[in-house]
Amino acid sequence: MNIRNSFRLCFAITAIATLLTTCSSGNPVINETWSLVDLISQGEQISAATEIVEVRNCGTTERKTTECSAGTNNDLTVSLEGGVQFGGGVVGSINASVANELGMGRNSGESLTLDTPAEGFIGIYTVDKVYRVVTGEMLVRSSTGRETKGNYTFHASCSLTIVNVETVSCGTGATETPGVTEPPLSPEDPYNCNFINELVNKGQINQILVGGKGPAGVQILLTESVDVPLGWTVHREGVEYKGPVHFDAGTLASFWTPDPCEPLSINP
Repeated sequence: MNIRNSFRLCFAITAIATLLTTCSSGNPVINETWSLVDLISQGEQISAATEIVEVRNCGTTERKTTECSAGTNNDLTVSLEGGVQFGGGVVGSINASVANELGMGRNSGESLTLDTPAEGFIGIYTVDKVYRVVTGEMLVRSSTGRETKGNYTFHASCSLTIVNVETVSCGTGATETPGVTEPPLSPEDPYNCNFINELVNKGQINQILVGGKGPAGVQILLTESVDVPLGWTVHREGVEYKGPVHFDAGTLASFWTPDPCEPLSINP
């Protein structure tokens, strides 16, 4: 695993088998198991994002589906307080009362099969993904008897809605993404590297993300809506999105640049 992927994992931890992998310095705790014991608080919110999916029939016929995951163990993210640090291989368990209260195990995800357009055309689907997210604090206990609080996020259910379908000819050489305005490509910016400047101007930076070559993105709270261009990757509440994709003001997420843009020049 390269350095960049290691940092990305710190912002998208979803497996219960590794309840937390912190990226701060310090010695990891080895051979310690953790249990999710009790929910301290519980609230709900709605999280939404728009995904753009292209289905091509340009010589090679594509068949694609889009999906959202919810209601499973993998849809729970837990971050512990108190500076607890882990290496790999942390084993965890979930108290039955916690699982029942969260509604875990119902597998409430959805999947949609997108129709392939006629030969010589590209279908451009705009899909809204809406999640019901349960958040709060929980009590976590280690096999050595240590107890600490953790902040959790659980995607309890989700829904998919196709809000627009556009068909363009393969012969146009380019597609226009509905609802998303991409900055024009140029020899000076073929990978949309300069999108970082728009991000910085439209949000409050929480953290600069580091890849294998240096600064590679930002974790930011958006104060204005943005249209993420092709090539960029966004991690939000354990879900990964690929540009082009739209996010509204109020979104807190990690935005990662395409590899060729590293290292970024970030001026907060």
